[in-house]
Amino acid sequence: MILGSRPQRAFWAVAAVTFATVGAACTDESPTGGDPDTVVGVEIVPGADTLVALGSEVRLVAVAINSLGDVVGGKSFQWASSNLLAARVDRDGLVTAVGNGVANITATVDSVTGGAQVTVEQEFFQMVFDPGPRDALVGQPVGPVTLRALDPGGSALRNGTGTVVLRTTAGSPGRIVGGPLESGMFGGEATFHGVAVEGQGLSYRLEASWEGESGVSLPFDVVTAFDAVSLSNMPNPTVDEIGLLVDGLRAGQPLNDFPVTTLTSVAEVGVVRPGGVGGNDEVLVFSPDRRPALVQDVPWTSGVDTVDVALEPPLEMDVTVWIVKGPFPAQADHAVQAIDRTQRIWDSERAGIVFDSVAYMDATAADSASKYFDLTVCNSKAGLESEIGYVAGTINVYWVGTVDSGTRRGRACPIGGDHIIMAEDTGDELLSHEIGHSLVLTHTDALTENFDQTNVMHSASSVRRFLTEGQVFRQQFDPGSVVNGSWGMRTAEQRACPRDTHSFRCPAIEARIWSDGGFGPTSSAVPHRGAAVGADSDRRRPHAGSNPVERWIDVQCEMEENEGLSATVLGMGASATEAFLAVATGVSPTAAGGLGEHGEEGRRRRLAALDGLRMMGADGGRAALELLAREGPVDLRVEAAERLRR
Repeated sequence: MILGSRPQRAFWAVAAVTFATVGAACTDESPTGGDPDTVVGVEIVPGADTLVALGSEVRLVAVAINSLGDVVGGKSFQWASSNLLAARVDRDGLVTAVGNGVANITATVDSVTGGAQVTVEQEFFQMVFDPGPRDALVGQPVGPVTLRALDPGGSALRNGTGTVVLRTTAGSPGRIVGGPLESGMFGGEATFHGVAVEGQGLSYRLEASWEGESGVSLPFDVVTAFDAVSLSNMPNPTVDEIGLLVDGLRAGQPLNDFPVTTLTSVAEVGVVRPGGVGGNDEVLVFSPDRRPALVQDVPWTSGVDTVDVALEPPLEMDVTVWIVKGPFPAQADHAVQAIDRTQRIWDSERAGIVFDSVAYMDATAADSASKYFDLTVCNSKAGLESEIGYVAGTINVYWVGTVDSGTRRGRACPIGGDHIIMAEDTGDELLSHEIGHSLVLTHTDALTENFDQTNVMHSASSVRRFLTEGQVFRQQFDPGSVVNGSWGMRTAEQRACPRDTHSFRCPAIEARIWSDGGFGPTSSAVPHRGAAVGADSDRRRPHAGSNPVERWIDVQCEMEENEGLSATVLGMGASATEAFLAVATGVSPTAAGGLGEHGEEGRRRRLAALDGLRMMGADGGRAALELLAREGPVDLRVEAAERLRR
């Protein structure tokens, strides 16, 4: 996208035409002036440009010129920006605006450099409420409410300052009675706390004014009582938080998978109105030690409604483990650990499934056992079941030697089925992955925006630990899941919801109520009941030590929060800055063995160290980032500059 581009002159492909004079001598001569392949100048088009939105781009074209003014072809240029806080340029001359300011963009070839000037000046485009006011009780806060002045690319105006005035719009049935009516805008944002409205009414709107510009919020309702969901057969209400996804209509807009949490038996869900036909009047409930509950055709009205939901015990899943390649005691213990880990993940993620009975069968002495030590894909399924054993109504797990020529591999045969093969050296976490396949879940590797290796269904990971509520919904309600397709355990409605389907009847696969299990689409992280699962899956990383800086980097790389540890690091002052800098530049003692300076894990640690330097700020962190932005490793210069800009 090019914003604010100015046309520049085109300077190449200029044809020089020489006319012979009548009677002149017919002498052929070579032109003079030097080697036509020697570059004496570099010109860039456009020579100057202005970008008016962060993230906007302009493509610069560089041309090498010889002493005759002709183009020298076949040249590759090295591009650079003089101000990485304003604009970046890639190796193909694509310039991206990252902050207000001026950057000289240069292109160099054969030690000859040409330049162009790119100015980033954000222009105002619109004002939006983000987040806007929410439904509230009379006299209670509708916020916090944040006003953002945006450029055409949707970024807040970095230089946006001034005073924002807030009021209810004309025709709204009440006025603001709580919180300030004015707030200062800095960096294009202004936040109002404690804003409340007097008088019951539907479809209120707030309007904000700033520097002659204005923005209007989406409608919200102010009522004397909220609609609610009443829960019975709950687990411990003072410990086990309940989560709901609510569908209906709010302020005239469809309400889809609106998340609500509660520690009481009554969950207030705001002001919900009937959404109409099509299955979009529903409540979905997730709870520890209870199976997910789906309530369809909720009779929302224009009044105050209470929906009653009786939670049912979890589904009881039985497992039969067949130890085909021994020794039996060691492999049975291996299976016990894997089952235990799987159960803890399912418990912490409120999956509504328990392993009621697990039988460990010694098949090492079977006459045909050696036939199945080394398996390829699932072509031995029938033979295993007939010659080793099979128990209907259970998930049958066969522990063999290798699977697909690997000792750390496993397979579900097929997805949605009750047959799993596991190799002898698999990690404890892999069984949870294969059972996920039995419950109809597929790999999340390609879903990089909302999933990483901490998800149970990543195909190659030792840190699997979480499921999303969207995944739990599918393993419980999809008719192809083993609990439904093979066993018919769930008699309530079932729905086929492919992972790419998102509708009123199918929550998105990345849908979360809590972001407590690992990487997820919501930014907040809260302590989660399954913390021990995460600790086990760390696998005792060899570079983890007692140094608070190193441990802080460890938890950052695992995308977890540790406020106490962060406070300890802050208290170290300049010494922490030095430690972070050592990790960022790859000279930390823990960089040995390819864990620090090289590899993807090393890069994650170095980026986490940059975040640590930004946190240190006045304790030398900013100076260290400035040094790295100028003179650090090439791959970290832009990252260091980005953290200076934040």
